[in-house]
Amino acid sequence: MSRSVLVMDDNPEAAAALARVAAACGFRATVLTDSRAFSATFRALTPGAVILDVMMPDQDGIDVLREIAAVAPATPVLLVTGNGEVWARMARDIGGILGLSRVEMATKPVSRAAVDAFLAGVLSGQAPCAG
Repeated sequence: MSRSVLVMDDNPEAAAALARVAAACGFRATVLTDSRAFSATFRALTPGAVILDVMMPDQDGIDVLREIAAVAPATPVLLVTGNGEVWARMARDIGGILGLSRVEMATKPVSRAAVDAFLAGVLSGQAPCAG
């Protein structure tokens, strides 16, 4: 599994914080704050995982899930939202319906432990990230 993660959140501070956690876990993090750039970036990077905000302007997380499902459905996705657990569960369920093999959720503010657990699972079998 690739040790790269694509972090997409329209809030630059949130995206940078998620990228810092990923880096502390040994992942190369690429940050996007404009969802319109997702398709080209995802195809060029072929990341090992995606951390994705559900609610964004222009193209929301559901649209992005469709793109991931069409191109690389085995890519693990961590959905994050500030709109409550119901939104996160709904998006996770849609990801499953679309054929994504692994979709997890976290509500904002996203805990370090949630990102650590997700990325440790991406590496399958490695201990949770330290730090």
